[in-house]
Amino acid sequence: MTYAEELIQEGRQEGRQEGRQEGQVVTIESFLRAGVGWPIIKQATGIDQEEFELLRRRNHGPDRES
Repeated sequence: MTYAEELIQEGRQEGRQEGRQEGQVVTIESFLRAGVGWPIIKQATGIDQEEFELLRRRNHGPDRES
């Protein structure tokens, strides 16, 4: 595999990871709008409130409202 192909593969992997994280943020935001509490959200997603805030900031920036 050439160096360029390795870089392309790495970029695709990063893109898939970012997509999964975005999906987790969207799912948790939906749970929160539905009034689901954090114990159930953590059980369903494996993500606690602190991790969610980090993911949300990483994906949307600090100023985005849920």
